[in-house]
Amino acid sequence: MDIDLGAICGEKTAAQLYNAFGSDAVRIVRDCEVERLVQLPGFGRKKALAIVRKAYAHLYDEPGSSILTGHAEDVYDMLQEFLSGYVVTAPARNKLLAYIPLTNRDLIEERQRYFQEAGALYERVCDRYGEIARSLGELTAIKEPEIRKYYDYVLLTDSNEAQSQLKNPHCDVLFMDTPDEAEYARSSYSFVIYVAGTDSELEEYGEQYADRICTLAHFDLTTLIPDQAVEKFMKNERTLRALRDLRAMLDLETDILDPLLEALARYRAKDGAVENHITPDQFVDIVRKKEGELNKRILNALTERDLGIKATRLLDLVSSIGASDDPTEAIRRSLPVEFDEVYHEVVSEVVSEIEDATGIDASSLFPDSFSCPISIEHEPLYDLRRELETTDFKSRYDLKQTIASFSKRWPEIDAMLDEAVAYDFMLAMGRFIHDNGCCVPEFVEDGMSFREATNVFIDGATPVSYKIGATPHDIATSDRITVLTGANSGGKTTLLETGLTLQLLAQMGMPVPASEMHTTIFESIRYLAKAKSQNAGAFETTLTSLVPVATDSGKRLILIDELESITEPGSAARIIATLITILQRNEDAYAIIVTHLGEEIEKLCTVRIDGIEARGLDEDLNLIVERQPAFGRMGKSTPELIVEKLYRSSTGDVQKVYGEMLEQLKKR
Repeated sequence: MDIDLGAICGEKTAAQLYNAFGSDAVRIVRDCEVERLVQLPGFGRKKALAIVRKAYAHLYDEPGSSILTGHAEDVYDMLQEFLSGYVVTAPARNKLLAYIPLTNRDLIEERQRYFQEAGALYERVCDRYGEIARSLGELTAIKEPEIRKYYDYVLLTDSNEAQSQLKNPHCDVLFMDTPDEAEYARSSYSFVIYVAGTDSELEEYGEQYADRICTLAHFDLTTLIPDQAVEKFMKNERTLRALRDLRAMLDLETDILDPLLEALARYRAKDGAVENHITPDQFVDIVRKKEGELNKRILNALTERDLGIKATRLLDLVSSIGASDDPTEAIRRSLPVEFDEVYHEVVSEVVSEIEDATGIDASSLFPDSFSCPISIEHEPLYDLRRELETTDFKSRYDLKQTIASFSKRWPEIDAMLDEAVAYDFMLAMGRFIHDNGCCVPEFVEDGMSFREATNVFIDGATPVSYKIGATPHDIATSDRITVLTGANSGGKTTLLETGLTLQLLAQMGMPVPASEMHTTIFESIRYLAKAKSQNAGAFETTLTSLVPVATDSGKRLILIDELESITEPGSAARIIATLITILQRNEDAYAIIVTHLGEEIEKLCTVRIDGIEARGLDEDLNLIVERQPAFGRMGKSTPELIVEKLYRSSTGDVQKVYGEMLEQLKKR
């Protein structure tokens, strides 16, 4: 995507983007990362959205959201917010921002085909969409681990050529001048990697003491020291598992992820363990526990044997002690042979128990003959622990290398994550289509009409139909300009916003919440919402913005809600009637004008007046409103029904007053 940021947002703003994001600036705009843009000084959400929308308008050679004027852009923002509620991931939510209203029919119809595929995709998987959404919700951007140094490793080399090239942040590098350095490396590090260069002369020593051997030409740090690569996979394991589950549910291949996740699971299960999942620390704990039991078990065994010592044996023992340089040894030799027998029996049992628990032969840990108290040999225990640590490390090393070998597949994994975002967006739009009973609008040259359309912003909205212009629908006349009248809170503004929302969706290339829609692709869409206050400035501003829209060329849709709210009622009818006449002369103009001045306007110009009627009161005195406009018929005013409601719910003199008001209203 070729975006000229200077052309889109001005050189000053473009420079600010490049200063903040460097070469990533274009990608951030392209990917609609509004959340990053708003972090910049002076960038509010409105400015960030404007930049993104201008970028896509530039890409499509389109006016983009600039075709929206007045409050039409506010409704477009509301629509974007509504649609984003269907999306799970942030990147897919950003993707939605690229869907600006278009005027190019080919592009719109290309999008329509895409959204039809989205609807079909959702229908295929809707029964398991909850699980799909959960997997999507666990996807995050890939996290990079902190750069660490691994002190178990050393790179050993006797090559001047290799020494400078081997320097890295992950492990020590040791230069071997003599065989002594090789011996030092072996005794000081768990894992020695010997790297030979073309000028190496001590290969035999490097090879003798190294766990791995390679040449400089084939040296690959990620393969030889895989820990950093493994940490990246471990850090992102939850995302990788969610990605695998998602792809499986969508019937996509998982050939890369399955063996990778299997290796990660094995690594986690092993988690530094040797045989039977016993770590060096666990082995030492088991040995120490058995050592504590040993003396008690020997005492119990000796007690059961009831070994008595005769007086002559005691005299021999005393004289042996007196004549010996080693009294302890003298005592041991003078004890009955049964002592040694018991000792060896119990030690044999303990050694077997340790081996059963750990898979390790611990016979070297105990003295050859009976002593009291019995304690294990510390040096053999240290040697065993060290051996276990080395064995454990090497055992994990092969598995870590297997995991690290998947590092070359990161580009493919990144592509799968992008694909997941695309599926998230596609499924979200498919669910929107499904939930709202959407149809694909058909484009015509003259007008806008729809059947059974609903307002997406209102839960349980009543479906309505409407028509302006000469569309194939025969629900009303082909007037391009219409006036909509009727009851307060009857749905006039809702109908305007429904028509506007449908038109926005249609020009965004999306299906619309209606059973049918025929519409023109408008070059300009203006929505003038009802003003909240009446003042001269608002009236002047409205007219200066509205008159050019009414007179310009190019297909345009104009929606006006109670223009009389910004000026005096007496003048308003004449102004609206004049505006209607001007619009009727402009063959490119299509308009719906909501007003309470239908009767006055009818006297001043010829125009189709439609009405939303309040048909009466229910048994609880609530208004009964027919939301579907009656074409060509003035809507019944609400004030009469409100007074009737007050009349029927009151008594006495108060009721008489309401009765007089009601009679006057009926005389109109």
